[in-house]
Amino acid sequence: MQELSLHHTFAMPVNRLYSCFCKTELLVQWFAGSQMRLKKIVMNLQKGAEFEMEFESEADQTVERYSGQIAEIYANEEIIFTLKANDEHETSVDVRFEQDGDNHSELHLTHSGLSSPAMLEKTARLWHERFARLEKLPEVKR
Repeated sequence: MQELSLHHTFAMPVNRLYSCFCKTELLVQWFAGSQMRLKKIVMNLQKGAEFEMEFESEADQTVERYSGQIAEIYANEEIIFTLKANDEHETSVDVRFEQDGDNHSELHLTHSGLSSPAMLEKTARLWHERFARLEKLPEVKR
């Protein structure tokens, strides 16, 4: 099995970055591709809770399904979950959040259980694309 480790700095405080992973209204804006629209989401961020997301392509109506289970969750610090994309095998994702100054955060992501070098390469590309979309999310007005 292959393991992917990524590190990325975001120009947002750690609580905002963490919220982008936990609040469905933010998560759906960056997790799937720009040509995908949310079809279904069931998410409860508690240890042991399962989640499911479905996105549909605006171009050809293909559906991307993601499901998994929350293994551990620590507010503004870490989320560990299993992730299954479409009908592929289940993988494990560990996301750690770290404050870096007033308005910057470090994200450390480890995605393990990837079945092949090709899957590792595809997964790395998808996470980099997601991070690029995440960086562009507008600031939430309070």
